[in-house]
Amino acid sequence: MKAHLLTIFVALCGAVSCSSLPAAAQERAASVPEVCAFIASAYNRDDQGKLWGYPDPVDIAGDGKLRHVYVIEQGTADVHSIIASTKPLSPAEQQTASSEVNFYGSIGQNMELETIPRVFRFKGAYYVAYEGDGGPYDVVKPDAGELCRFKRHYSPVLKEDHAPALCKQALAGKPFKKLPTQKLAKTITVEDADTLDLPGPFSPSVARYAKFKLDHAAVLVTVGYFTYESSAGSGCRAAGVVLLHGQDIEKSQLNTALLAAEGDMTNCRGSNSFVIQAGGQTLIEIDGGAAEQQTVRPRMLVRLNGDKVEKICNIEQQATYRPKPVAKAQ
Repeated sequence: MKAHLLTIFVALCGAVSCSSLPAAAQERAASVPEVCAFIASAYNRDDQGKLWGYPDPVDIAGDGKLRHVYVIEQGTADVHSIIASTKPLSPAEQQTASSEVNFYGSIGQNMELETIPRVFRFKGAYYVAYEGDGGPYDVVKPDAGELCRFKRHYSPVLKEDHAPALCKQALAGKPFKKLPTQKLAKTITVEDADTLDLPGPFSPSVARYAKFKLDHAAVLVTVGYFTYESSAGSGCRAAGVVLLHGQDIEKSQLNTALLAAEGDMTNCRGSNSFVIQAGGQTLIEIDGGAAEQQTVRPRMLVRLNGDKVEKICNIEQQATYRPKPVAKAQ
């Protein structure tokens, strides 16, 4: 048993300075691979939400001192940071205070502004996982250094299949023929970005359109193609489609349903929608935007039917995470 504890202790000290850890913490310290595998496994099960939390105050650095820990948002981009203090801080003080503990917040490979520090406990000690874009970037031992980073691997998963032959092609990544578009005589400016489920404050614009029939007996439907660029906060770039009535956004149950379907996959990293012809049908393809280390976008094919939007195929890109311990703590 003592030999086992010594092995764990030595493994952790290979990446973390153990001289700063009290004897009790050193005795129960987990190895770096254990900590990192613990986080990867939780994300791979989509169970990470159960891990986060800590008492107030808490021995966050493992040095025997109880501190208040705050995860705060700063600036117009709402960038998250984490600080620790032996005395409680008001919300105003949290915005200007310097942390008594080094959380290595700048560590990470091109971490997005949306990165959020998450505190978790493992084998009696506390750690921080920096999370962004749905998964972990790295794990840090407060006041000691970075333990590991994570490699993401994406696999296509067919979540909805209501046209097996067509969905099989979509799952394999086959591109479908896009319906040709035409330039609107006058660009439509959508004053409220929220109308298209997009963040403000800039206005999306509709400059192109396409017409098609919902079925052979139906009247023509006009679909406008919108684009959106925002430099506010962390920035936003997206595109999609919306039903038009003349020079206005159509106010109908069908349009509400279409925008809701797009909203499920809309993000600010280049999500897009367009009209396609596939399997002898006219459908709308909704593509999710880019993700960290993801090369293929998720995609959904939907059909407009009366005042409803029917999901035909839904292909998600499911991520799995593999930890890569760093050679040396920073």
